[in-house]
Amino acid sequence: MAHRRHGYVEAMTIGVALRPAVPEDREFLFELHRASMGRYVEELFGPWDDAVQWGFFDRWFRPEHTFVISVGGEDVEVLAFEAREDDVYITRIEVRPDRQGHGIGTAVLRRLLDQAYDAGRTVSLHVFEITPARELYRRLGFTTSREPDGRLFMRAPPQAGPSQG
Repeated sequence: MAHRRHGYVEAMTIGVALRPAVPEDREFLFELHRASMGRYVEELFGPWDDAVQWGFFDRWFRPEHTFVISVGGEDVEVLAFEAREDDVYITRIEVRPDRQGHGIGTAVLRRLLDQAYDAGRTVSLHVFEITPARELYRRLGFTTSREPDGRLFMRAPPQAGPSQG
């Protein structure tokens, strides 16, 4: 069964499923964040501190804006976004390190981009400048502006459309 949030229907390719996050996903999503982003956090800000990271996590985690993506019944990714009047802002997209590079994140992003473009909305996000994900976003039509804290603000307007690369 497809789920609806913010007017978007989440129906993914065979084998990839989206489900709305629930509060019980909190531990899994924190561990996913540590596994996928821990090295970048440490490179930019110093040693990982669970207490500090839980504080950041609890500020962004809103189950009503968050989806857990699974492949073959195994949870491997998180996608969180807020649909605003003219914009869909991705607050989090993280893939388990052992599943990165398999096209899961690309497929999820293309689907979200297509739906946003169909609604005439720009898609935007922030990404750490040192992560390889920024190249994926560029291939999908995002443009960049730098911010002073080691992040990039990236946006893809509807006319850009996702590339096939």
